[in-house]
Parts: sequence; structure tokens; C-alpha cells
Amino acid sequence: MIKSFVSLSRCISRVSYRFVPRALSTEATDEIFDDKNYDSIAKSVLHGTTTGHDLLVLQPYVKWGPQKKINTKADLELEEATALVSTLASWSVVGQMVVPLESIEKKKVFGKGKLEELKQLVRKNKKINGVFISLKYLTLSQKRELETLFRVPVFDRFTIVIQIFKENAVTKHAKLQVALAELPYIRNLLLSETSNVQLGSGMSPEALRCTLHARETKLKEEMKKCQIYHHTLEKNKQQRKIPLVAVVGYTNAGKTSIIKALTGEKKLQPKNSLFATLDVTLHQGLLPSRLKVLYIDTVGFMSDLPESLLECFVATLDHVAYAVSKIIMEACSYEFLVIFSIFHIKNVSHLVENVNAGRYFAHL
Repeated sequence: MIKSFVSLSRCISRVSYRFVPRALSTEATDEIFDDKNYDSIAKSVLHGTTTGHDLLVLQPYVKWGPQKKINTKADLELEEATALVSTLASWSVVGQMVVPLESIEKKKVFGKGKLEELKQLVRKNKKINGVFISLKYLTLSQKRELETLFRVPVFDRFTIVIQIFKENAVTKHAKLQVALAELPYIRNLLLSETSNVQLGSGMSPEALRCTLHARETKLKEEMKKCQIYHHTLEKNKQQRKIPLVAVVGYTNAGKTSIIKALTGEKKLQPKNSLFATLDVTLHQGLLPSRLKVLYIDTVGFMSDLPESLLECFVATLDHVAYAVSKIIMEACSYEFLVIFSIFHIKNVSHLVENVNAGRYFAHL
């Protein structure tokens, strides 16, 4: 049902025009991202992500206590985790299971008995050449302990999602966001444990800090140029008095599809894939009143996003602040619709509340 300042459900468009900042929609220049020292550091932390894997997906869940999640179920989270893997080219799921825990803060994540069971499962199944533990982050020592035990690469939620972002990032702006999102993860992972774990890159902690700081400075300078250019375009659009309508919601909920239906824009090609949209784009349509509007196609959301990736999402939502109305898309194809829909809406609403968004809301 639509609740907004106009009846959006009857929108039919015969006018289609796409406003895409040309400087941001061309492929990013490689020179900005080329950095051999940084690549060496990243490889020591994110090893195994450049090639596909056949994964055992493990969804830990805390049975009780303050760490127990509400408004969701472990099997729904497992479904989301396997969907993440399936989004990646050349990656697949060959096994999946929910693993109950008392706490997620153990040195090796799982208890001794469960670890032995998982070790035997991984070693006996020759199809498994990687393990995805669906937690936001694993510490460097956890990763290495588990990789020694399982004898295959181990991935956390960040490494899977950032890989999806890398595969889908085409424009300079999107690639800059992904590159900046990766830095805090690598910094925290390595510098928090340098006293106990030797750096795979062979760098001293001080050299590591300098390399990461230099890369961050360079990327932020480039990002500023993109933002200045983009904000100038936004200001020009506002001066044209064309209202903006932001379409927000969970990843793969159908945001691009609804915009294509409302505008009739043939160039829009929705994909049945998570995080297929990483760039904010605008698409012109007509309301029944003959009022022109611009629909904003935004990056989709997901639960349990690591903080540095969350900042990327909030950055893309800056565009929503210009909108006079928001359409919040809700996917309706989940097995436990009511529970997961509430979970989705809460995640989306929490993010949207961080933005000075428009006064009116619509809800699909």
C-alpha cells in the first residue's frame, strides 16, 4: 500500500530520461587504486578471495543471554548467508548448517566438541575448499586458528560482502567507496594483534600504519572530488524544481524493477542478485497529474553489515536527504514472511533515520 503526498500506485510514465553524472559513470582510473605495498598487506588478510570457492556455510547463533538476537531466526540468517555466497561468480555452497553457541567471543568461535565435529566434516568432504562463518568479523587469530584446523581458507561476513561489492563496483565513485570500506577492516585486524601475530606482509606496525594512512588520504581526496561534482549536480536538479522520490529497501527487494515499471525506461536491467546496484542513479517519470519526478535508485540494505560497510550505505543515502518522498520496498518472497519482513523494515528504518530524509513516506 502506498502512503504519500501523491498516489504513486497509478504512476505511468511515457517520459524517460536518466540523469547519470558522466564523470562518475565511467570506469575508474586504475592509477588511483594501484598500490603494491597496500596490495601486499591486503593479500595477507584477504587471501583466497580472488578465486572462487566451494564453501561450507556456518551460521552461528547464541542460544540465550544478551548476545541472543531478536526479531529473526537462525535458519533465516543462514538463508541470507548462502544467498551472499551464491551472488559471487565462481563461488558455491556445498554444505550449510546452523551452529548453536553460548558466546561468539571464544578463541576459536566454537566449543571443543563442535570444533572436532566440524574439522572431521571439512576434512572428509573433498568438495569443501573453504568455510564461511557468518559473523560480522573474525579476529586475525581466530581466522588463523580455524584455517590451521580446517586446512582451508576461512571467511567472515565482511570478506564475502566486500568481494560482492568489488565484483559489482564499476564507476569511480563505487570503487572508491569499496576501497575506503576495506581499510578499517584491515587496519583493525592487523594493528590490534601485531604484538601476538606476525604480519603476513612482513611490514613493521609503523610501516603498516604509514601505508594505510597514505592510501586512505589519497582515496579520500578522490572521493571529495566526486562528492563536490555530485552535489553540484544535485543542486542544479533542485533548481529545476523536479521533485525527487527515493526508492530504498533491502538488497534484491525489487527497487530497480519498480523504477523500471514506473518510468518505462528500457535501459534499466534489474538483476536477481544481491547488491547489484552500488551507484545511486536518477530516472525521470510522470505522475498522473503530469508532474515530473525523479526516482532515485539506491544501494540495497542487509542485516549484520560490518560497520565500515555500513558507512558506505549511509554515504549513498545522502541523496535521500534531497527527496520529498521515500518508497520503502519490502521483499515478499521469504518463507517466514512476517518475521523477516519486520526484521527487514527495522534494518532499513534504522539506516534511513540516520539521514535527513524527506517528510513523506511510502511503503510497498
